[in-house]
Amino acid sequence: MNILELKSTPRGTLTKAEAIEYVGGPDFFKELEEGHDLKPCRKKATRILYRIEEINRCLEEAEKALNFS
Repeated sequence: MNILELKSTPRGTLTKAEAIEYVGGPDFFKELEEGHDLKPCRKKATRILYRIEEINRCLEEAEKALNFS
């Protein structure tokens, strides 16, 4: 059983705004940045891009941390 479930179409990279929406809001995104070492994969002059794979890795780590079995 997964305690975290996302329904989305995978894409190569996301802008920060798209990444925040992807994980469900700015509070959880900030938690991923601060508590799970989420880092951008590429910086451009006008935006920072995040890989979905990195967000998914952070979500998996959060799920493991919450799994008591």
